[in-house]
Amino acid sequence: MVDVARQVLGGEHAGITVHRADHFVALVSTDDVAAHLDERQIVIGQGPIFSVMETGTPTVVADTEDALAQNRWPAFGPVLADAGIRSLLSFPLASGGAHVGAITSYRLTPFFPDPETYTNGLVLAALATEIVLHIEAGLATGVPDGDTERTMSDNAVIQQAVGITAEQLGIPIVDAAIRLRAHAFATDQPLTVLARRVVNGETALEP
Repeated sequence: MVDVARQVLGGEHAGITVHRADHFVALVSTDDVAAHLDERQIVIGQGPIFSVMETGTPTVVADTEDALAQNRWPAFGPVLADAGIRSLLSFPLASGGAHVGAITSYRLTPFFPDPETYTNGLVLAALATEIVLHIEAGLATGVPDGDTERTMSDNAVIQQAVGITAEQLGIPIVDAAIRLRAHAFATDQPLTVLARRVVNGETALEP
């Protein structure tokens, strides 16, 4: 999912952070830079992840130099500068009224999202929420480590199914993700089950 976020939102780095009980966990990232940025936010206690969790709405920073000038994140701002990050998009992972985390895309250049990019971020956040809730459910019920790792691999299967659907239907990857979610809902099956069927060639969505 973070690789899809990087591709669709155009950022060089991306990560997903979740909130468990009274603490945050940097769940997955595209690379060491994203992992470092997410983990520093957790340690410092400020940044886009906290803003998203507090407001329940996306956080957009078109130019981090402006944010530094405005002293928006006094402690985390310098971390962004040291990493060469010039803009970021962070979308909440939410289920019902509960905020479970955030998916954040970091860019090396200033950027303000157009409506399509903003909508894509919301769609990706919805997909990420499903994946995270699936993983967290396994952890909460004491699923053995091997099974938890297999559950996390569902992320890759979903991404692969989205790519296959996009290619088969000749549509953008975000549209393919929406079609998969809608089909899973309409046929009353988990998204991961549908994804495996698409990857295995057992199911193909109609144009």
